[in-house]
This record gives sequence, structure tokens and C-alpha cells, in this order.
Amino acid sequence: MALIELLQAKTRCLKKFLQVTQEGAQELASSGEDRLSEVERRRDAVLKAIQHYDSEIEKSVQLITAEQKTESVLAVVRTEYEAQQQLVAEILRADEELFRFISNQANRMRSEIESLSQVRKNLSKHERFKSQWVASSGEGLDTKL
Repeated sequence: MALIELLQAKTRCLKKFLQVTQEGAQELASSGEDRLSEVERRRDAVLKAIQHYDSEIEKSVQLITAEQKTESVLAVVRTEYEAQQQLVAEILRADEELFRFISNQANRMRSEIESLSQVRKNLSKHERFKSQWVASSGEGLDTKL
């Protein structure tokens, strides 16, 4: 039956999405944010496949006749649904790891920006002081003599 095949294909895609997410979290932990766009690209590709299967499953469900809704078919559908629910829970846990990495990187960058802003502010004060001090102290006059 097409519905069962579609559900099984979606389950395989969810497994792939979990794998990509877990591998991505490991890559980011070891090599940093420069891999983030690649991880995001791979996840998006699998997510598009999942969305495609969702659409096809919806169409297939609408075409099922009463005679096709046997206990054995419903048992397979329940099994696939439960497997998918477990995979989604695992994906959410893996996503938390990714979000934690992204949040840590954002906090680090925010801290660096604040630090650079403070340095820039201090340099600006120093330059202003220096230009006012030189003008009022008369320093540099001996270069004219």
C-alpha cells in the first residue's frame, strides 16, 4: 500500500534528519561556527524531503477506501507513527544542543562587540585628550623654531 511506503519513507527521512543534526552538533562543537551554514543546508535538504512526504501522505490518506482500512494496515500505521514520534523527540533533544551552541556563540560575539566598543570609546577619549593637550600645552612649537 502506498500509504505505508510513504510513512516508512518519512521515517527514514526523520532518521536521516536526526543523524544530520547530531553530526552537525558534533562538527560545530569541534570546528566552530564556520560549519553552521553547511549544517543548516544539510538539515534544510532533508526537511524539504520530509515536507514532501507529509504532502504525499496527506493525499494518500484521502484516497484510502473503507475496505483498505484493515487492522493490519492500521497496526503498521500506528507503529510508524510511534516510531516517528520517538524520532521527533530525539530530534528536539539534538536541536537543543545546536541551539545551545548557537546561543553560546551569539553571547561570545556580543561580548566581543561590547569589548571592541569599549576599546573604541577609550581610544576616542584618548585621541580627544591628546589633541586638546597638545594644542594647549604648546608642544610642537620647537619644530617651528
